[in-house]
Amino acid sequence: MTQLGETYGGVMGRKVEEVTLLGWPDKLNWSIEWPHNLETSGLSIDVPKDYKGEYATVFRIKVR
Repeated sequence: MTQLGETYGGVMGRKVEEVTLLGWPDKLNWSIEWPHNLETSGLSIDVPKDYKGEYATVFRIKVR
């Protein structure tokens, strides 16, 4: 998958391997868009329609 950029969370030079939603058993659909326009760049996560988070939604982003 594409590198997560310099301006997003200080993980420059690393690659996203996995994105999970804590408490959700199924895999998520996600992608990274990294054109040269920072307004449309970044990590995109599809939240499941059946997910009903009461308090907070927490994603675990595994990088290497």
